Amino acid sequence: MKKPLISIIVPCYNREQYIEKCLKSLLHQTMSEIEVVFVDDGSTDSSLQIAKRLQKNDPRLKIHTGKNRGVAIARNIGLKNSRGQYIMACDSDDFFEPNMCQRMYRTIVDEKVDCVICAMKVIHTNKNSLGRGTDEYVKLKFKGKQIIDWNKIIHTDVSIPNKIFKKSIIDKYHISYPEGLLFEDAFFCDQYFTVSKTIFYLDEKLYNYVRHDESIMSQSFSKKGGQAADYMKIADKTYAFLQKNQLFDKYIDFFWHRFIQYYAFARDNLRGKDFTKMRKEALDFIATHQAALDQASPHIKRDTLNLIKRTSKTKDRLRKITPPIIKRVIRKITSYS
Repeated sequence: MKKPLISIIVPCYNREQYIEKCLKSLLHQTMSEIEVVFVDDGSTDSSLQIAKRLQKNDPRLKIHTGKNRGVAIARNIGLKNSRGQYIMACDSDDFFEPNMCQRMYRTIVDEKVDCVICAMKVIHTNKNSLGRGTDEYVKLKFKGKQIIDWNKIIHTDVSIPNKIFKKSIIDKYHISYPEGLLFEDAFFCDQYFTVSKTIFYLDEKLYNYVRHDESIMSQSFSKKGGQAADYMKIADKTYAFLQKNQLFDKYIDFFWHRFIQYYAFARDNLRGKDFTKMRKEALDFIATHQAALDQASPHIKRDTLNLIKRTSKTKDRLRKITPPIIKRVIRKITSYS
């Protein structure tokens, strides 16, 4: 079989209500030189059976199965088994517009960029879904071809499915998802963007994000089980990646800005022992990397230290100690509370 130009990774766990529409939207793309890498993460419903039925009519659908180990591992399995020159993804409850692959592929090739990001259409399935905040978060903040810098990274959403990536960059820098942690998309995007040079913001709503309480993004904002603490673990991994690739000096303000964002989110969503443990880990990280913090811009350093030292969780205080850019981030975060 001819090698595909694009591999579309679809991690799936118990999405029998949505998976057929999702997979059909990929297999019916106007661009045929694709493969769909379906990774079943131990589903206990009929999701896998639905995929197998569709595979009988289209061998471009590749199926991989395993035990339930989380979306990050499922995404990594997809990466490992992808043969395309370019990587895309689709969450198992969402779907592509028919021409999404063609538009994304032509743009990344014709514009000679490292990544293309398209706009998203948010489909709300119930009144309790995160409407206003989600719509604002996924809105493109830039247009057209841009040189990547830390400001672009900070103001670009970290959703995976509205982007097309070069497999060559992923392989060269061994970019992967952090296994066992939530918010894996943020870490993947930060790795990829910091080693890339250019990006194109395509103002076309090619990806359909179906917003419901069990979607991946909804679960990312959950306060249950202390999962928000994963953000601080992601910060630690981001620091290690930047150091390994000799990028920390270039992105020092970006890193500490991310650290503030992650800590603020974890702080607002953790309680009791979970919060105390997370705060200690943040203080220990700063103590260990004090020299690195000293190199940051004065206002970034000040806001990092002030944020960590405050023990009150009131949103008013949080807003008072952060500069305008971070205030907008905090407003997005706290709107989900």
